[in-house]
Amino acid sequence: MHRLSLLLALLFLASAAPAAHAAPAVDGISARAVDADGKSIGRAYFVEERNPGSKFVGHIAISNSGKTFARLYVDAVDAVTSNRGGTVFAPRDADDKSVGAWITPSKKLIRLDPGDTKTVSFTVDIPEDARPGDHVGGVAIEPLRRKTTGGQFAVTQVLRVAIATQIKIRGETTRELVPTVRKLEAIPGSEIPALTIQLANNGDLLCKPTLTATLYQDDQVLSSEKRNVDTILARTAIDYPLYWPRGLSEGTYTAAVRTEGCGKAMETQAEVKLDRTLSGTTPPARTGPVPEPPGEPMPTWLIIAIAVLAALLLLAAGFWLARLAARRERERERRDERDRGGTSD
Repeated sequence: MHRLSLLLALLFLASAAPAAHAAPAVDGISARAVDADGKSIGRAYFVEERNPGSKFVGHIAISNSGKTFARLYVDAVDAVTSNRGGTVFAPRDADDKSVGAWITPSKKLIRLDPGDTKTVSFTVDIPEDARPGDHVGGVAIEPLRRKTTGGQFAVTQVLRVAIATQIKIRGETTRELVPTVRKLEAIPGSEIPALTIQLANNGDLLCKPTLTATLYQDDQVLSSEKRNVDTILARTAIDYPLYWPRGLSEGTYTAAVRTEGCGKAMETQAEVKLDRTLSGTTPPARTGPVPEPPGEPMPTWLIIAIAVLAALLLLAAGFWLARLAARRERERERRDERDRGGTSD
């Protein structure tokens, strides 16, 4: 039997914007950024502005609100940019670490009984040759025991929580985001087109660009789409899929792209080919005769109302028939009495 191990990481996302103060939690395990006295620092992640070659210490309070004890790994990890923008974390056992290599937790393994909270410190040792600008890493807390579902394809879930550390190295920085048109194709398993655009943050700072794309055909503008893209880490590139909500016919298009908000506005364009017609978010057009739509089903409330009315009518009819029968019986009795009186005379 073939077994497929699928690692699913549930992560706390970091970004340049202020995050919520609530501690991220997974399976009763939560973590929050605190100071040396265990008090919340007012953010869900650390932000430190430092010089190359400097060092600082951070603290994380880890809690177990579950019903059983937990044994947990505590590891330094790198932040990476997801293909939709936004920051997630690399696996704890990644071989080639960058910012994660600067971070050293005070403990690699902890045990938490139900209701316990422990504070773990970590040291960030910034290299002398660190590039000026933004760098993001973090500390991930992951259970030793992984959850695995059975069946032909086994799914192993790696549920973890992480606290990000954004390190701003002082020095001269640049801002530059370069877009490149890649391809136009269907989202796998769907009829929705997606224009894939590489977004390369060649600058030294985190950035959240605004992306505008326009499709042309035979020099005629077909439609445009605009998106606010989440954080792209410095010196990283992603292939961003821009979903196109309208259908597109098979053919060749010109895609023009513009990015703003990450330094100088940048523009580019390229020809892209769609190899089949896609309906977009609307159902495909019918071919052949269109059948008559079925009648609307009678609402339940109307069925009940009719049944109650019918019952009331039956009761009323029964009551009326009973009164009519009683009246006829009284009239018959009076006739009988008159007939008996007439006979005695």
